[in-house]
Amino acid sequence: KDTVLYSLTQANILKLNDDEAMQLRELLGLTFESFPAFCRLIINEFNLDYVLVTFGELGAFARSSLGEDVYVPGYKINLADSPGAGDAFSAAFVHHILRGRSIRVACENGNALGALVATTHGATAVISQNEITALLHSNTDRLYHPTFS
Repeated sequence: KDTVLYSLTQANILKLNDDEAMQLRELLGLTFESFPAFCRLIINEFNLDYVLVTFGELGAFARSSLGEDVYVPGYKINLADSPGAGDAFSAAFVHHILRGRSIRVACENGNALGALVATTHGATAVISQNEITALLHSNTDRLYHPTFS
């Protein structure tokens, strides 16, 4: 618990999947009614810039310290191998934030890259920006988390 608390005070961005968010809730003895409420609580408590919660195939939710909330639904894909998808989401999100892009653009790109990584075998597949852009502009069916549908 001490390590987690210390890490939260040193971080600018917290990215968790929904199971990890529930584990953090238990560890810290938090109560909240929804993932957006969880993100608000964590940002305020630990002075973070962003809190991101991913929901696997059902997309991701992000909140900024400026009060911006973004939900992006998942993509209906042919799953090959999910390890690495969350890390890919994080990498794309940070890449876009560091380049001054909006939280929405960062989330959309993170979500698309995570989906593309999940369609490949192995966690370190090479995915081009053209592939990400193609998925972002495709008519691929989207999958919505019940909280945000």
